[in-house]
Amino acid sequence: MSAQWASPKTSFSVITQKREVEELSLTLGHAIQTEKHRLEKAVSFMEEEGMISGEESKVLTAMAAERDQKLNELNDELLEKKQRETDAEVERFDKKINDWANRMKKLRKEQGR
Repeated sequence: MSAQWASPKTSFSVITQKREVEELSLTLGHAIQTEKHRLEKAVSFMEEEGMISGEESKVLTAMAAERDQKLNELNDELLEKKQRETDAEVERFDKKINDWANRMKKLRKEQGR
């Protein structure tokens, strides 16, 4: 008798994959924030040293904010995509388990148990 259902190992890998994606998203978010602060610090320093004007500082800061927003949006999209993929995989496993359980019930019923 062969059972075609999700093994604990497979289910565990799905959970692990979901955690890894969430951790990666947090890491990317942290990297974006770190770069934002580094750029703000550099722009502020250049302005204090007279290397750029206040207007140039505002332009650079605005450009960086646009870039950060785009990076955060892409990070969110990636997280959502991976979560949808993982959820779909979990649904497939659940269906396999339910199908297997239904086959077992049918077999028991046929055998008079």
